[in-house]
Amino acid sequence: MIVPRTMTAIFNGETGEDGAVDIHGGTLLTADDQLFIREQAHLRGNATAEDPRFFDSVGPED
Repeated sequence: MIVPRTMTAIFNGETGEDGAVDIHGGTLLTADDQLFIREQAHLRGNATAEDPRFFDSVGPED
């Protein structure tokens, strides 16, 4: 799983860190990162229709 470059730039700007990125500017999520995200999603419960949706850099196919 990779975080798109736009989100990577925001995270790096907020934290002041420059993490490793791939050739497209995205950040590879570690197993610990993925576990944290899953745990947070389970704590929050199901998303509602009003919640924002995230897509990869090419956008959804409609």
